[in-house]
Amino acid sequence: MKRNPPATRASDAPESASAASGPDAELAADLIVHLARIARSGEDPGETKSRNSVQRLSAAQWAALRYMARANPFSRTPSAFARYHGTTRGTASQTIKSLVAAGLLTRARDDRDRRSVRFALTPSGEACLAEDGACALVQAVADLPADQRENLIVTMRRLAGEIAVSHGAPCFGCCQDCRHLRERDACAGYCAQVDAPLSLDDMHLLCADFEAAVESG
Repeated sequence: MKRNPPATRASDAPESASAASGPDAELAADLIVHLARIARSGEDPGETKSRNSVQRLSAAQWAALRYMARANPFSRTPSAFARYHGTTRGTASQTIKSLVAAGLLTRARDDRDRRSVRFALTPSGEACLAEDGACALVQAVADLPADQRENLIVTMRRLAGEIAVSHGAPCFGCCQDCRHLRERDACAGYCAQVDAPLSLDDMHLLCADFEAAVESG
């Protein structure tokens, strides 16, 4: 006797996230989370040498140090880091203050707005970051063939943008992909949002004012 199919539940509907994703999507998501955990740890799992030369930092401190190293000058502020890290302004300020006290970050008044401060890595901060466990991930990506590396970057940018939108979170990106970028003869680029010239190095750094450029066609 042929058994009747079970009644369809809302969770079994074709449009549900779990049914639509499949095992491949779940595996990819698990791997991304695993890589993020390793990068946040500040420890290289394959490293056996003593790390006494590296200051012991919390996960939040590592995140702040990495952010200040990879953000453009306009985005090295407590409020921008708070948005990037998904925390409160007060918590972000305390984390950054602890790194200044440890001699890993330095602060200076913004030449354009004396009410604001900007942060940058000190030589000690750069030395500490050079032994970051996330360096292994950076090297692994660098070792990929150029076409695979480019595809990975495009894919990760798309995922970051879609998840940011779905969570109502800000989307950070680089000037070279931003709609605020303008061409100026005297500089590598010009940001219409902050009304300031950009150096070639700035073009590849994270920006808190990023808005994805609309692709033509």
